[in-house]
Amino acid sequence: MLTGGHQILGKGRGFWLGRLCWWSRGQNGGAIAASLIGESGKSTLRFLDRRADGDVVTRRPSFRFHRRQAAHAHGRGRGGERGVSVIEAAFVTPVFFILILGVFELGLVMNDQLAVANTVRAGARTASATGNDPYGDFQTLRKISRESAALDRSSIEHIVIYKATGFGDGPSATCRSGTPVTGVCNVYDAADFSRDRDEFACSRVGSPSRHWCPGSRKITLVNGGTEFVGVWMAYSHAWVTKMFGDTVELTDSSVIRLEPRTRT
Repeated sequence: MLTGGHQILGKGRGFWLGRLCWWSRGQNGGAIAASLIGESGKSTLRFLDRRADGDVVTRRPSFRFHRRQAAHAHGRGRGGERGVSVIEAAFVTPVFFILILGVFELGLVMNDQLAVANTVRAGARTASATGNDPYGDFQTLRKISRESAALDRSSIEHIVIYKATGFGDGPSATCRSGTPVTGVCNVYDAADFSRDRDEFACSRVGSPSRHWCPGSRKITLVNGGTEFVGVWMAYSHAWVTKMFGDTVELTDSSVIRLEPRTRT
């Protein structure tokens, strides 16, 4: 059992609980014992070195090496954490931006698709209301021009006013490709928005509405009732980020019966 020893008393602000002891081999085959006893308001450190010949030597303890070693270990740990964070950011950041840009692109597409849908529905209602007015397509194009104000005029590919067979019926492939068909459809583009009214008279040479003249459309209730009129539009939407390509074609159509004007 160790007897005697050197005591260093120091007051601290901490509150120590319990008793911490450690032992190690000292010089000349002796033993080194140290104990840290804590109480409220003070701490006591005993450091004893009993040699083999029985003499007891006291030494002032130094924790410089341990503090330095702990500091180095702490620095290595934080450096490793920073490296892991950089690697995680390298993987997560591109995915995050791809998702954000994808949502942005899809939002623009949906906006243009809704604009196209509203435009063809407004055009079909106007075409139905004009009936067999010789300048019916002129009135329809004016309505389409106003409703498509949110769209890029240069990106409007074709506007087809066609004779439909029923609700939900679309134009033929020839009409969709931009070629008018006699008695079936008239094909227009954004340049026709600026044409004068007189240019749409079917009797005029080169009239854009001469292929399916509005004046020849059936608006009577006999023999199956009035005809169906449809409006179809193709719009080229340009991708902003080019993630999904350069452009995508947006199309929509609407079909309504011509409003009857006479019973016979």
